[in-house]
Amino acid sequence: MKKKAFTLVEVMIVIAILGILSIGVISLFKSTRDLWDYSDQQVDVQQSARNALNEMSKYIKQAKKSEVNVGTSSIEFYDSSDRYHKFWKSGDKLYERFGVGGSTTTRELVRGYVQNIVFEVIGATDAVRISSF
Repeated sequence: MKKKAFTLVEVMIVIAILGILSIGVISLFKSTRDLWDYSDQQVDVQQSARNALNEMSKYIKQAKKSEVNVGTSSIEFYDSSDRYHKFWKSGDKLYERFGVGGSTTTRELVRGYVQNIVFEVIGATDAVRISSF
């Protein structure tokens, strides 16, 4: 009686095909994971920027009209509680300095990815517009 079995060549071909398929699956998994990480970072940056703009807007609305100094990439003022505020861009980061009297604290509002921010006073209303892009 003759036994049926696979030849060495057939086994090697199957192993090679499985290896190629495995590489493809692993590559697909890695690229999906990289895309997930990139998307997660983008969401964090956008959320951080949105929170920073909301915070700046809140304090700017409380600013004393006569004490607002606006530069192209910075704004500083005192709010209705005589608390000092300064927001500015340096490099690719957005910073805030705040405090009362001579004591101030500086912190990063957005860590990286800030390309441009412009503060400008609009006409006779003395409204402040914040543009970022």
